[in-house]
Amino acid sequence: SCSSNQKSLMDDSLTSSIDEETQLYERRTFLHGMLATTAVAAGFTAAAPEPANAYEQAYPLELQSTPYGDAETSSNSLSKLKEERLSNKKAKVAATKSEL
Repeated sequence: SCSSNQKSLMDDSLTSSIDEETQLYERRTFLHGMLATTAVAAGFTAAAPEPANAYEQAYPLELQSTPYGDAETSSNSLSKLKEERLSNKKAKVAATKSEL
């Protein structure tokens, strides 16, 4: 037969095990709720993104061709834009070299 001390230890062990299981269940419930809330919030924000106006103007969603006869400039031609940026960089480098 078990002594009262052994019964007390078994009761404490059982109570501790039940407390741990309850705590684990509560944690899982909390995390599930947080994930569900995050998923719903992400769904609402991703539903209708609005592009930044300045970015949309600089990089239009639809590329338009330059009509025949119109001159290509950095505002309507990627190659002209690259050339312009490269020439600006070269000018800055040349200015820096002349200062040295």
